Amino acid sequence: VLKACSGYKTQILIENTAGQGDCVGHSFDHLAQIVHGTKEPEKIFFCFDTQHAFAAGYDLRKEADCKNVFKEFDQKLSLKNLKAFHLNDALKDMGCRVDRHANLGTGFLGMNVFKYLVNEPKFKNHPMCLETDPGEEMENYRTELAKLRLLQK
Repeated sequence: VLKACSGYKTQILIENTAGQGDCVGHSFDHLAQIVHGTKEPEKIFFCFDTQHAFAAGYDLRKEADCKNVFKEFDQKLSLKNLKAFHLNDALKDMGCRVDRHANLGTGFLGMNVFKYLVNEPKFKNHPMCLETDPGEEMENYRTELAKLRLLQK
């Protein structure tokens, strides 16, 4: 991709996986290996999926847990390389390595991780995308966006 887009300001964002089956990319160490194995690591960045991280065993249920996870992310991948978020609750419990999204506040993650993300100054300008069931006429998205706005300090 980078070779085909030579001359453009191309960036690739790698999303962390849940670790389902024989998938790679569910640990920060895997992601670091992927980046270090490329010819242009300076063009590789990350999209953090909350459900995938939780399914991979990263605890995000409390603010202190979130701080620890992002401290580890920073040490292994650098927060300056984190460019976006996919926001999802988890239909399955932590460490299950199953990729099953749930609407915000309806799963095993709960709302603390989302409160942390929308209020953490480091992530103020990061795009955050809902990857949940929009529902009929997008009513779930409206509800979830309202929940996120209520979490903002």
